[in-house]
Amino acid sequence: MGHEGRKLDILRLDCEGCEWGVLKQLACSGESQLVKQLMVEMHFQSNLGLSSEDDVLVAADAITCLESE
Repeated sequence: MGHEGRKLDILRLDCEGCEWGVLKQLACSGESQLVKQLMVEMHFQSNLGLSSEDDVLVAADAITCLESE
């Protein structure tokens, strides 16, 4: 899409359950520094991304990485 290495004004995530994994990758890799504003539709239901203890740990890791920035 031609966005590599460019700062994005807004990144919107709404992927019906995969947002935790995407958010973790974005935040923990440091690539979130390329985003000025992040809009995320978070799902906490077990049928949309948080169905196991491992999924909850992914969400916790994502939040930890965001907090450390």
